[in-house]
Amino acid sequence: MSNLIEKELKSFDYPKEVMIFFSAHGVPPAYVEEAGDPYKAEMEECVDLIMEELETRKISNAFTLAYQ
Repeated sequence: MSNLIEKELKSFDYPKEVMIFFSAHGVPPAYVEEAGDPYKAEMEECVDLIMEELETRKISNAFTLAYQ
């Protein structure tokens, strides 16, 4: 994912100004809160790991994670 993001950022005129948008499928809150489904935590960890890798490449764009 980091390779793909880095490649795509290069296609913009001002790559440092591009916000990186991560989109994940939503799950009912009860799955996370009551059933303990790890999906939300796993998605957040995945995004964090991708952004950490990008930072090692001197890419520190703003980013967000949204659920559909």
